[in-house]
Amino acid sequence: MAFSVVNQSALRTASMPAAQKDSGLNSRMSLYPNPFAETATVEFALPQKQSYTLQVVDVNGRVVARVAAGVAEAGKKYRYEVTGNLPDGLYVVRLTTDKATQTQRLLKIKQ
Repeated sequence: MAFSVVNQSALRTASMPAAQKDSGLNSRMSLYPNPFAETATVEFALPQKQSYTLQVVDVNGRVVARVAAGVAEAGKKYRYEVTGNLPDGLYVVRLTTDKATQTQRLLKIKQ
């Protein structure tokens, strides 16, 4: 499974998808395309400077990928690609900061 940083430059903020949960985070996270066959893109911006981790978790709660970790600057948009040999199925993308956790469902389908 491979993950790569596409761009860590400031971008315009995208709208928030409806499928989110645990959002005491007050971040803007988008996940597309969803469902995906080859590559999904995760974008987020945090309202203040703070540490974060971005993970992909399977339906059994196991972390199947650690996509990124670091310190996000306030308002800066971060973009990561989820690629690789994940089996088809349902996953959860989990963004965790010092203050809260936000999750979104991600569906991997056959090509």
